Amino acid sequence: MNSQMQELRLAATLLMQARVLCAGASDLCGDNAEHATRLNKIEATLEEECAHIEGLLSGMKGAHGETENGSAKEAKDRTPKPSRIEQLNAELVECERLSHQLDELTITFDSAFSESKTSEDVILKTNADHAEKRLLVRLETLTNCLALERPTTVRDTLIFALRAMAPLQESIMAVSEDSFERKQGCIAYRLLQGIIPALEDLADTTRTELGFEEPQTETEIIEKLKKRTRAERI
Repeated sequence: MNSQMQELRLAATLLMQARVLCAGASDLCGDNAEHATRLNKIEATLEEECAHIEGLLSGMKGAHGETENGSAKEAKDRTPKPSRIEQLNAELVECERLSHQLDELTITFDSAFSESKTSEDVILKTNADHAEKRLLVRLETLTNCLALERPTTVRDTLIFALRAMAPLQESIMAVSEDSFERKQGCIAYRLLQGIIPALEDLADTTRTELGFEEPQTETEIIEKLKKRTRAERI
């Protein structure tokens, strides 16, 4: 991907984040018809701009592919379409990425305006919090939809196994360290960890290619969850 395409992709990502924040602001101003109308217009404009940039990117990708290989379209036609499970996973990965960025934005607000906050700062922080809640609802909906699917390929099975790790980690942390349930949960987690490399080989893909993070040790995972729990309590 050349530099111009990278810049356009970044612009599209920023516009998507702006749309999420705008939607959050619109919900907060639901009682004020004038404000809600203006924000809805802004959101529609941002959506149009996103579509325009995506169109530019598609055109650039098509031209780039034809330059490199005249049979790019034929190769694309031969490429199997992603399964429903892959589509849901891709949406989850994107929502998780936006959620992480909103988390960082919230932390920045808290640290930068810890002593004195203007009314504008409070509104921005509130909008960011509301947008994050909307994303969490979307994440829960997508996860529930994914759970209703049934994998039929090794690739889909790998996605299921990778998706099962996060809630299992949460369950392990929800019980005391010396409990029987904690020990059983750790055993189940290690068994799941052992299955995933074999599925990666069989599917001829890796977890990073599917949008997941690199594997972590059990100690690293527990420390990460403890830090997040402490942050949420604060």
